Amino acid sequence: MSFSCVIGVDLGTSGCRAIAIDLQARIIASAVQALPAPLSPETDHYEQDPQLWWQALIEVLRTLSAQLTDYRVTRLAIDATSASVLLTDAQAQPLGPALMYRDQRAKSEAAYIARYAPSASPARGASASLAKLLSVCAGNPGRKAKEG
Repeated sequence: MSFSCVIGVDLGTSGCRAIAIDLQARIIASAVQALPAPLSPETDHYEQDPQLWWQALIEVLRTLSAQLTDYRVTRLAIDATSASVLLTDAQAQPLGPALMYRDQRAKSEAAYIARYAPSASPARGASASLAKLLSVCAGNPGRKAKEG
């Protein structure tokens, strides 16, 4: 006989953490996989290799799976750091490193956004997701050239 459970995963800057809970909201298993600190190739640049995220996710799910022999996973929820940006192609393959929440390379894009966004808008600032997205789409450092 198997029981139902759900898994929640938190993919953070320093690691990937996951718990499995039963339908009575009791924790029945947990796993943690550390991640190396983000790289800072230049001042105000903070990035991480998305393959590290994938490997950490696989490892925590493998660890949980070994602990859940009497359970069937019915749901999976994943969250990650806010304002981190990762562009992928149509097959979900990363086009470059993930720009972390505190990356501030998009200063010129932030200045452009500030001309239009309200002063209290979370879209303002060089570390905002929108500024980073505009920077990456413009082909600024941190994006692989698309081949073919």
